[in-house]
Amino acid sequence: MITGTLAGRRLLVARARPGRSAIAGELRALGAEVLEIPAVKAVSLKGLSPIDKALARLHEFRGIVFGCAPGVDAVLSRIPTLDLPVISVGAAAAQALSRYGHAATFLLRGACQEAIIEQSALFQSGPFLLVAAEGGRQNLQNELTQIGAKIEVVAGYRYVHRMPAFPVLPIDLVVLPSSSAARAVLSGDFGMSFWDLPMAAIGPQTEAAARQCGARSVRMAQEDSVASVVSLAVSMLEAI
Repeated sequence: MITGTLAGRRLLVARARPGRSAIAGELRALGAEVLEIPAVKAVSLKGLSPIDKALARLHEFRGIVFGCAPGVDAVLSRIPTLDLPVISVGAAAAQALSRYGHAATFLLRGACQEAIIEQSALFQSGPFLLVAAEGGRQNLQNELTQIGAKIEVVAGYRYVHRMPAFPVLPIDLVVLPSSSAARAVLSGDFGMSFWDLPMAAIGPQTEAAARQCGARSVRMAQEDSVASVVSLAVSMLEAI
């Protein structure tokens, strides 16, 4: 268990997807003031989108993979039932399925390498359809491909990122939960103001993405998990 207090500390948790952030919640529980940037909203794709074409040939797949709640919404707002195995990556997708009266056939505890490897046998019978955001979930696709899964990715929605219109107050530490979140908050003129701040990254791809964007002081958590990156954040702040 992580002990100590972060009272009086202000952290920025980068975001790439909407919904609750477990990392931000843990940091707030330790007393930190946490800013979550950017604000993210999932919106439907207009017109005849790729998801419509993919669902018309759903019978060709051995299963459908949902990495987050908007993907579930994108599919089940179009078709009422799913007559193939449903794989939920994380609790948010599973909860979204339950709102439509569906249950995940298989539930992965997350999209990290360890969680994917735990269920590697499941993905050997492919192909599987992975529903993702437009241009998103590259890390999940890579992890699945590395264990031999045959994956076809289809965009079911897109994310709109909105940066604050007001200046951000001084930040003690930036926490990067994913490579997409790192790119979302560190790219462009807005992100340049954070490049010299200390940053805690959740894995090697996230660290690499941050450095590619221009970040100069990035440390990587020992494990690809919420607990590990929160522990790293605490230790880094204690050293400041």
